Amino acid sequence: MRVGMLAFFLDPCLSIAVCTYFLLGGSLLYIGVQRLAKLPEWGFWKCVGIYALADLVGIGVGIAAMTASDTLQNRNLFYLWNVGVRLAVTWVILALLLRSSIKQTILAWLPTILVGGLSVLFLSPHTCARELAKRVVCQTNLKGIGTAIILYHANNQDEYPPSFKSLQSDDMRLSCPSSDSEENIDYFYMPPPQLPGHNPIIACDYLDTHPDGFRNVLHADGSVQEMTEDVFQQELAKFENAAFAEALKAAEQVRAVE
Repeated sequence: MRVGMLAFFLDPCLSIAVCTYFLLGGSLLYIGVQRLAKLPEWGFWKCVGIYALADLVGIGVGIAAMTASDTLQNRNLFYLWNVGVRLAVTWVILALLLRSSIKQTILAWLPTILVGGLSVLFLSPHTCARELAKRVVCQTNLKGIGTAIILYHANNQDEYPPSFKSLQSDDMRLSCPSSDSEENIDYFYMPPPQLPGHNPIIACDYLDTHPDGFRNVLHADGSVQEMTEDVFQQELAKFENAAFAEALKAAEQVRAVE
């Protein structure tokens, strides 16, 4: 997860988009504060900072809810819900900080509604931000799979489940939100070899799942890592992952044909 967040913040495409978006939102908030609410003590950069704070809180709440709810994995509901959360958070922060009349707070807040519509474009299928949310959900899915596998292993005399079908868990989801595949299972799993002292890979998403070239990988101890394809291939080259690498290659060849 930490690797994924680092890659997220270092992405040049995302950095430019975020700066532009926050400047636009802050500019409209500044117009509302200065021209409509008549509060001259609020400067431009203060408005940008407040808008950025409100929007980041909205993104965080949106991702948390999307992770917890199957309903919000519907892209249209996710967009609308995020817009509503961001506008509501902006209003709450303004109401707390302005300490002015309700009328002034509403007037200052009104221009940010325009940014609500633009946020749908910001979270379009072609932007880095939306893919980040999907990768977070994908990592959460793998954590759920890992928990189910560990429980099976503990309850079946240290035997690993032969396949996903052997697992019974209400928290386990096998479909990645980034996948365009019609398959119900977007993760590959293989029981690990008995190698004390090692932590082999036991599951991952398929190569075609994420368009930005990242893999989410589940290890035998239940930990999940996000890797670039180059790093992932280096991990597969280790002797404890040799059988997994061979089986994954065969599975992805079959998936590509289908």
